[in-house]
Amino acid sequence: MARRFTDRAVFDGETLNGTFTAPDGATAVTVKLADGAKTADVAAIDNGDGTWTATATAETLAGFSGATRWIVYATTASGTEAIASGAVYIRPLVSRYRAVVAAVETALQNYGNNPNKTITVGELSITYKDYADLLSILAYWRRRAEEDETGQQPKANGPQFMKVRFV
Repeated sequence: MARRFTDRAVFDGETLNGTFTAPDGATAVTVKLADGAKTADVAAIDNGDGTWTATATAETLAGFSGATRWIVYATTASGTEAIASGAVYIRPLVSRYRAVVAAVETALQNYGNNPNKTITVGELSITYKDYADLLSILAYWRRRAEEDETGQQPKANGPQFMKVRFV
């Protein structure tokens, strides 16, 4: 699916499109993407009417994650100038929590064979007491994965109260 550079978020595997108005006499327009760890340049195509269209393909966006800044540069005879900028949030297509869900499901299948009652995924270590505890841990991580993949914020459990006492 194609998204616009001005969209707030895209999923990994989608493309970004944008049409930008360049100054008169522009010879090239480039979109520079950066997320802190990775950068990429996307060349725009001249539409012949003073606008340029840039498309960042899924292959170009591969490896970008989280808040990704973009800046559009136009090159003219007098130099290079920034003509537009913004940010887009690139979300992984599959939540990072899915690895934890898979590990907990494996622990459920091998419940009798795991005397340590511990699951380790990367730097995360989960210790459980019994089968029921493992089921509640699975429900928690499934919820987290679903919230991450759909972009929903975690829901609060009921009203939140703060008791204040002035002295």
